[in-house]
Amino acid sequence: MGSYLPCAATSLHLLLLLASSEAAAAAAAASASLSAGGHRRYHSIFNFGDSFADTGNKPVAYAWYPLPSNVMRPPYGETFFGHPTGRSSDGRLILDLIAAGLGLPFVPPYLAHGGSFGGGANFAVAGATALDAGFFHDRDIPGAGSKFPLNTSLDVQLAWFESLMPSLCGTAQGFREDVLTVCCGGGGPYNFNESVACGGAAATACEDPSASLYFDGAHLTEAGYRHVADGWLSSINSCLCAQPHTMKLRRA
Repeated sequence: MGSYLPCAATSLHLLLLLASSEAAAAAAAASASLSAGGHRRYHSIFNFGDSFADTGNKPVAYAWYPLPSNVMRPPYGETFFGHPTGRSSDGRLILDLIAAGLGLPFVPPYLAHGGSFGGGANFAVAGATALDAGFFHDRDIPGAGSKFPLNTSLDVQLAWFESLMPSLCGTAQGFREDVLTVCCGGGGPYNFNESVACGGAAATACEDPSASLYFDGAHLTEAGYRHVADGWLSSINSCLCAQPHTMKLRRA
């Protein structure tokens, strides 16, 4: 199913970008590298969200039951595509414009795409919620049934992504079964005990801190901090090398 992607990079970018307040910007970029000109090159985007980022999943999901999907009627899609595509806009979305700016093709909607997802996937579904739809239905919130007829919450989208991971990851290299056990602690689960602080007489320390992510249960090892610093530095260097540009709204 296409070329394999390094899972570690995918997972790290996903974790960082999910912290964004804008669901449409929750894109996970994998296989990033620096080109000769110093610009960061992204090879794929994995996106999660709702109607602000859905590029075609809603019509497929709604057709299963079936439910009406107004985004497949004109004038949706008239500006750029010339016909409805499942996007809640007259044309392209933020995700589409970001992909174009990075020189990438449109991110294929997960439910409507039958090919390879080596270049990324869009899991966003219009009407999706952060909490499961059952949260709103169980509390008899007025209008919940019509507003959230399907459970396409973030948990569901993440489950789709998890099911896709085996086809994207060519190797388990770089992964460990246990990343929570601390290097220096007082025994017990994950070698952490609040009553036995690192540095105390009863505490024990691992032989190789560089093989651990956490040092004392609250703080990282130098190796852990190095991963964070390297990520920040590469982003800073990429921003400094980028040329200033402006964006204009226009008819394409």
